[in-house]
Amino acid sequence: MIQSMGLLLVALLMIAAPAVAATAKTPAGTSGERRESGTLVKVAPDGASVVLEEMGPWHGPGTHPMTRSIRVMPHATVSMLEHTGRWHKSTSAPGWSSKTVPLSSLRRGDFVTVTENEGPHGHALALQVVRPGE
Repeated sequence: MIQSMGLLLVALLMIAAPAVAATAKTPAGTSGERRESGTLVKVAPDGASVVLEEMGPWHGPGTHPMTRSIRVMPHATVSMLEHTGRWHKSTSAPGWSSKTVPLSSLRRGDFVTVTENEGPHGHALALQVVRPGE
């Protein structure tokens, strides 16, 4: 009886596992999103894309940063984050303040985390920016 119940449980898990995996959350927090981070190389003049230089996995002494171009959706939010030095439990990002800025205000060398939709042609939905030295 116990063996039969065990087999039934395994069968149910095999059936349910793909359904659970299909609705799993990605690191960005919602289904179908992913995050990429790197140093900003440039913003397209029309604001339709950004180019990031990002460091991937280490493959030995010849490893170097890779350049990626990411399309930016017209309704994408751009948030400039600044370290406050104060820890407030009531905020979503303790120790940091955030203000919305235009994409055109970004500069080469800014550190950017892009939240983009999943798929072969991902598009930026949001950008979080930290300006080094400020």
